[in-house]
Amino acid sequence: MFPKQNNYNANEKLILTKKIVCECKLFYVDYKENKRGRFLKISEKDSATKRTIIVPAEAIKELSEILQEVVVLGNEKPEATEEKEQQQE
Repeated sequence: MFPKQNNYNANEKLILTKKIVCECKLFYVDYKENKRGRFLKISEKDSATKRTIIVPAEAIKELSEILQEVVVLGNEKPEATEEKEQQQE
């Protein structure tokens, strides 16, 4: 019998996995499925800790839309972001 690995669940089917390396951190983005349905699992690992969030499939589209907004803002100059904030007030 194989030893049980950390964070391994035999009842979960891995559909897609990606890894992002940024500074001293690793981010794992896994799309999985279990008996309750599909979900996105995002884990952040640094030298000392590992944190994970689970996003149910029903919320992935909304999360994607929010991230797209962040990408757009990230591509703008800081002054343009400040101007938009002032206009919204």
